[in-house]
Amino acid sequence: VREAVVSTQSTGSEGMAELGSPCPEIYCPRCPSKISLAGAGTLVSQEMTMGRYRQGAPESETVTTFWLFPNVMAFENIGVSMQVGEHKFLSCADCDVGPLGWYLMADTTKYYLAAERVRYHTPITES
Repeated sequence: VREAVVSTQSTGSEGMAELGSPCPEIYCPRCPSKISLAGAGTLVSQEMTMGRYRQGAPESETVTTFWLFPNVMAFENIGVSMQVGEHKFLSCADCDVGPLGWYLMADTTKYYLAAERVRYHTPITES
């Protein structure tokens, strides 16, 4: 059985989730926005080179673990970029942090959200 590390960035601890597992509630890494309800996506292994999404990160990185969603309506809150080649990239609809994921223009039945670029369980509370 293959497993992937899914970070709970809100607490700094790590948990293991098996590929094929349903997602927990997913939140924006920067603001309190909820991106997805629990169970809306499934953990998959897929390779994609994505651009920087936060200061101090490399210009680009290869991401290999994603939450797969069946369509854009499966999200609670997601932004979609303009077309870049044959892809569109996903971001937070509230604060525009991204890219957090992607999809192919030719296949709107597979939306990929990078597992290590989001937060889980505990939303950020604004002070």
